[in-house]
Amino acid sequence: MLFDEHSVNGNNLLLRSGRYISIMSSISHDMSTLRTSTAHTTDQELTAPAQYQYDPTRFRVDWNRTGYFGKGTGMDTNNDVTTIEGLSSTIADMIRERTSIPAVALHVQAADGNAILDPQTLRDIDNKDLASPALTDTKYGGPYLVPTEWNDPVDADGAPLFLLAQWNFADLPHLDGYPTDGLLQLFIAEDVEAEHSWEIRYLPASLLSDVREVAPSWTSGLNDLPFNGPDVTFKLVGAPIRNPMDMSDRGIEDLIDECLDQLGDEARDLYDDNDADIDDLLFELLGTGGHLLGGHPTFTQDDPRDWLDDDDDLVQLAQIDSIEFSMMLGDNGIGHILIPRDALRAWDLSRAVYQWDCY
Repeated sequence: MLFDEHSVNGNNLLLRSGRYISIMSSISHDMSTLRTSTAHTTDQELTAPAQYQYDPTRFRVDWNRTGYFGKGTGMDTNNDVTTIEGLSSTIADMIRERTSIPAVALHVQAADGNAILDPQTLRDIDNKDLASPALTDTKYGGPYLVPTEWNDPVDADGAPLFLLAQWNFADLPHLDGYPTDGLLQLFIAEDVEAEHSWEIRYLPASLLSDVREVAPSWTSGLNDLPFNGPDVTFKLVGAPIRNPMDMSDRGIEDLIDECLDQLGDEARDLYDDNDADIDDLLFELLGTGGHLLGGHPTFTQDDPRDWLDDDDDLVQLAQIDSIEFSMMLGDNGIGHILIPRDALRAWDLSRAVYQWDCY
């Protein structure tokens, strides 16, 4: 058994709990090119999320963890498939066209109401310049709400679980298959090895009128929680995007092969002779990481769906990225809620799993 499951209240509102799945090992890729954002979102979209409009023809990645890139990278923009840069750009365009799906990109909100797009700015910002999330906001960390008739989330030994992430669907752009209101909550344990060390709950809006606030205390500063202090919390704002598959996806090799079939023998020979360089450029061009609802997952290690899937056709429900120095999942890792496609359509989160991996 990979997961230990239990249910409370005899319904699917308390959705899923179990052990962490974590993968931690070395990786040879240059991290400065490996970790970039999801597809392009503009300042206007992120500061006015109520517009909920996106242009499906835009896919440009515009930031990574070290700042902005795209313009001025020296990339060939004429898509000449006889050059390494041109072939990389052409393959990236083909992958975006074939795989981009709706998602909601999430960014930390500053006190002035703007979304913080630059990771370096987020890393260096003073806490007083961050927005303070309310109990029902989309957020990372902080106190949380529990319906009065529900039990608090705890591990198998009765120790309290802590809120890692919360999404308020009423305040976010809508995605097919997702509710239009209510709170989705992901809880984790102080001890990564604990039984029942994570739990997923969905609180419909109808239950939010009779709730209590819960704010568990850390038992020790030496714990496995990703936050660098007990008071760390981030308010998030969202904007709709189109999110392409990236180079960590288990289907990417077959997709690149299909693109090369279409481009012809000269392009294939160029790729075969320069596959490492072209793959590195594709990491940059397609973008990876970021905080998401929906979309394609990014993994720092091998795609865990190869051994988790069991013919369930797992897709991403949500992605939680590290925030440098403040909220670190292991060594700059990424967390995912994965769920079978048919279970997402039915909003049956009893089949969802939480997984994270890191460098």
